Order: sequence, then structure tokens, then C-alpha cells
Amino acid sequence: MTRVGLLGCGNMGMFVAEAILQGEVEAELVAAADVAETEAMRELAATHGADVQISRDPSELRAADVDVVLEVAHPSAVEEHAVPLVESGKDLIIMSIGGLIEESTFTGLEKAAIRADRRVILPAGSITALRTVQAANVLGGVSRVQLTTTKAPRSLKGAPHFVDNPVDWAALTEPVCVFSGNVREAIKGFPQNVNVAAAVALAGIGSSETAVEIHADPEISRTRHVLHVEGEFGELQAELNLLPRPDNPRSAYLAALSALSAIDKYERPIQMGY
Repeated sequence: MTRVGLLGCGNMGMFVAEAILQGEVEAELVAAADVAETEAMRELAATHGADVQISRDPSELRAADVDVVLEVAHPSAVEEHAVPLVESGKDLIIMSIGGLIEESTFTGLEKAAIRADRRVILPAGSITALRTVQAANVLGGVSRVQLTTTKAPRSLKGAPHFVDNPVDWAALTEPVCVFSGNVREAIKGFPQNVNVAAAVALAGIGSSETAVEIHADPEISRTRHVLHVEGEFGELQAELNLLPRPDNPRSAYLAALSALSAIDKYERPIQMGY
């Protein structure tokens, strides 16, 4: 049975923890860590503290007796903890893919994984066709990638982008484009919203060349991702309309299911991909 450590005890982390503890996937939750003492973390300690090592110091996961650490925290947690965790002998599942968008961070983690003979798994999260994009670009044949994301205003409010680019949310009555640029710029402005864009960039032509638009729509109840890819292979157009998790409007339910699926598939000898 897969022994799991959890880096991040927010909403998604607790969704995964509860699924494991309730036996919905064949895994054992051994340890959990988060720098913030959330209400969910306190509840986990109260109900399962005797069985799960709980800490506010993520570095303690390095000594935990786990096979794999699931990161569901923040891009900055990936930058700080990914390499030390791999070097300590842990496989790693990363959901905050935006933390790998800097080439030096990605390359450093890749080299560490090779040295330690460990795996780093990047689930698809809330997007589809990543394997197709990778295949299309294996010989460098992809010429254009555009991701257009539309979300309800409540899913976007509070993002750093709006400090210098304010929006009068109360006056918003129709869809509006609140950002247009590349993935690198999008991640700086929307670090909690654009892991999908980061995944597309890493699968394809990179963060500087992958175009992103983010729209706010006061009438929408689902998050819409439209992925358009062109190249020597032909043309790909994929659209997803995703329900948010009730406990976190910034994150699609599919993203949490993707994290859980990665754990569920971890030890399977035949895998369809992530």
C-alpha cells in the first residue's frame, strides 16, 4: 500500500486526506505538513493525530517513512521543498505546477530526481490533451498555443494582478478580459489560478511562447478552459467546463480528483498517463 505524505493542508489537501482516511483509494496517509495552522489541519490532528504525523514544518516530511509526497500547497512550496524531498528519497506528485515554470527550478529538480533515482509526477489537473501536446511537439512542430480561461469574479478576486490593474467587480455586468499575455506573466499575476497554463506551457512550447487570456464573467457558474494548438500535426481545439469545489471557488473539482487519481495510480504496473 502506498504510504503518502501531504505537503499542504488547505482545502485540496484535506479533500485528499479525507479520501485516503475513508479508504476511497488504496493508500495510507502517514504524514502531513503545512506552515499555516488551518482549521482543517487542527481537525485532522484531533481526529487522526495518533496515526498521522502532523507538523507545521514541511522539512520534517524528509524524514517521514513515506513512498511519495503529494504537494498541494503553493508554487513557492515547490521552489523551496521539491528538491530536498526528492534528495531525501521521496517520489513527488506536484499540483502547483506554476512553481516549476522557471527553467532553473525545473532543471534543478530534474537533475535531483535523476541523482536520487526518484520520480516526479505532474498530474494534468484541470486540463486535458497534455499528452497530445507533448506528442505534437516532440520534434518541435508546434507553432502556436493559446489558452483562454474564463472564471467567475469570485474565483479571481484578490489576485496580485489586480493591485495595479483594479477592476470594479460590483459594476461588472458582462464578460471582460482581465489579462492577456504569456504564461510567465500570468503566473506572477495569478499564482493561485493558472496551474493549468503552467502545465500547458511545460507540455508544449514554454512559458514565454504560450499565450494566455483570462476572462471574468459574472454570469458563469463553471470555469471554462479553451485550449487551441496549431502545428505540423494539424490543429487541436479542446474545451472544458468545470465545476468548482464548493469549499474553494478558485479551484476546479477536477483538479482535486486529478491529485487523488495520481495517488491511486502510483503503484499500478500499467498506467494510461497523468
